Amino acid sequence: MDHPARNVRQQQQLSGRLDPAKCRGGLRVAAALATMVAALVACNGRATPGDPPTEAASVGQSPDVLSASLNGVPELCGEPPKPSRRGKPAPPEGLPANRYLFCAEVVATTADGGEHRWNIQILTNEPSPDVREKRLVFVHAGGPGLASTGRLAAVLPTLDYSQSVAVSWDGSTSSSEPGACGPASAAYGVDRSDWETTASQVAEECGARDGEAPWLASAGSAAEELEATRIALGKDQVDLLTYSYGTAVAQAYLALYPERVSRAVLDGPIVLETPWDQRIAAMRRATSRAWNEMVRRCLTRTCPAQTRQLLRESAGYAQVRARLLEDPVSVGSGQQDLTPTIVDQATLMGLRTVSTRKGLVQGIREALAGDGTDLWQYGTRQYFGLDRAVYLDALCHDLRHPGSIEAFAVDGDPLTASFATDLAPCALAPFIEFDTASNSRARVLVMASDLDPLTPWELVQHGTWSANTKLCHTHTPGHTGGLFRGPRLAAKRMLSGDAFRCPP
Repeated sequence: MDHPARNVRQQQQLSGRLDPAKCRGGLRVAAALATMVAALVACNGRATPGDPPTEAASVGQSPDVLSASLNGVPELCGEPPKPSRRGKPAPPEGLPANRYLFCAEVVATTADGGEHRWNIQILTNEPSPDVREKRLVFVHAGGPGLASTGRLAAVLPTLDYSQSVAVSWDGSTSSSEPGACGPASAAYGVDRSDWETTASQVAEECGARDGEAPWLASAGSAAEELEATRIALGKDQVDLLTYSYGTAVAQAYLALYPERVSRAVLDGPIVLETPWDQRIAAMRRATSRAWNEMVRRCLTRTCPAQTRQLLRESAGYAQVRARLLEDPVSVGSGQQDLTPTIVDQATLMGLRTVSTRKGLVQGIREALAGDGTDLWQYGTRQYFGLDRAVYLDALCHDLRHPGSIEAFAVDGDPLTASFATDLAPCALAPFIEFDTASNSRARVLVMASDLDPLTPWELVQHGTWSANTKLCHTHTPGHTGGLFRGPRLAAKRMLSGDAFRCPP
């Protein structure tokens, strides 16, 4: 099968270093990938969940992976806690009881002639790394550096290890969150060799200091690492259990290798082709509302005198923001100034808790006095969740009223519903049915946000992780067969057997 998104990405990788034209090309690649995923979810899938793999889906080489194997035998790198001397269970030391962690290295040769290596971790309930008789569940817990199995034991306590093994990987492209800020093409079509060329551009757009810009990896490249890992482990099909940026990787894998996926639970979607500054700008209304609510509460309750004075002087967030941006404020080495994105993101992050709100106010006071270093620190922290108590009312209000999604527009271009739901803890969780090539039906779950109380791992616990269920996420507006208030109700309806039809 010819994969347009992957072919364009390969051409970009082989054509040299990034230039502005390639930045625009990255948007086209991202759009192509999103279109492919939409087609997959909109009743055009190729693989029937639970069916035996066809010859085309047998263990073999992908178009981009010439060969892949394990470098030696997986070694035991984590054991269950041993009982204490008095016979009582010892405190957990990273792994729960009856769990064994094995580590191995995958060596892959790709079509461009390169050799690539990365580590994988296998979590099982047996003192053996044998995966032949069990389902293979690829896990990516999301975020920079969270692909490794340091999180596996914590996020997968409910997986049925009598039938499955969990595998995560920390390849060069899977352990970072590209596209969260910087050029849109950083999400797709940027090879590792482009790092030096694009680092300064990303640092400027993300507000990161030297050496702190995210590794420019591709979700598609990470998906190919996942495919090579599947080949190395000798499995026909895999299950996917992902979160946040891991969902972007799984989304790419579903687009490139749909026949390899048996089941999938994808949570906390992010839209890589949406630049980070646009995400922050789309939140400005809610940020302003939350700031103004903080002012109201602070002035009617006990707050530090300096905080009350600053808040009393401000007529609202718009005025504070305008004052901060009125004159350039150099920070750190003096090479960077506060930008609208940095100010908005600093406020967004600083409003999360009482302690950070105090620091935010102090940072604003210093910035107004000419030194915005503390405020800059807030503004360079990337979003991986918001404080529910602060943002719940503001965001839910926007999403529950007619035309609310349009409120998250940037420069007249409405963002996708998924972008809003990615940021909104109150967002609705749509279910649809998924038509496969053989016209059989499978459930598709769209998890609403990183903050949903019902996570994929709770879904596992609730029993929805079944052989006849394909659970995945789509961010394409118009492909939702039913909207329900909150994922818990949606999961309950799913468990009760309610039917949802795929729209035409």
